[in-house]
Amino acid sequence: MKSKQNSCLHYWDLCTVIPIEHAVALWCDVEPSELARLSNYSTSCMDVKRELIEQALYDDKLDYRTTSGAWHNASIDELINKDQVRIKKDSLRRWFLELPTGDRPAFLFDESRISSIPDGTDLTETERQKLLKQIGTLALVLAKQSKKYELGEKPNASQIAEAAQTIFDASDFPGKRGTGSSELRDSIGKGIILLTDE
Repeated sequence: MKSKQNSCLHYWDLCTVIPIEHAVALWCDVEPSELARLSNYSTSCMDVKRELIEQALYDDKLDYRTTSGAWHNASIDELINKDQVRIKKDSLRRWFLELPTGDRPAFLFDESRISSIPDGTDLTETERQKLLKQIGTLALVLAKQSKKYELGEKPNASQIAEAAQTIFDASDFPGKRGTGSSELRDSIGKGIILLTDE
């Protein structure tokens, strides 16, 4: 039974939103249907985890959607009581990163499952452009600090990207996916264009 349970856990990686109870179960590394089968079973650990998630919802620290548009005028209290909240997993992941406990539940942070875990990269175009401008600004600052990173009057994206790649290669940052020199060079270039073309 246990091997079947563990083999089903990875399907939760495909979901972009999850109910509160499921988030609590997965935080405890338990398949949510196993918890449902136990009917009203709960531990003090589960209770406090549910309380923390609910408090984050009340404090607007978690993004969520409702099960249907019929609930769009309901208060968060009513949505929680009626089990109509579906927490966005990318928001939940960011929330865990801010928790002082250092908890990193496998369903959100297991590296072997990372390709299917939402990481907040589904940015709006405005958010993406804002981040590119920030990258461009940092490149400008770096170029002003050292001529090595300057090409004419603009940052030398290739030199900056190579220097960053050297740092990443020598380090073990768990979130370094997407930081290859060609990706960095591309982001710096786009950021500079956005800064100078407006």
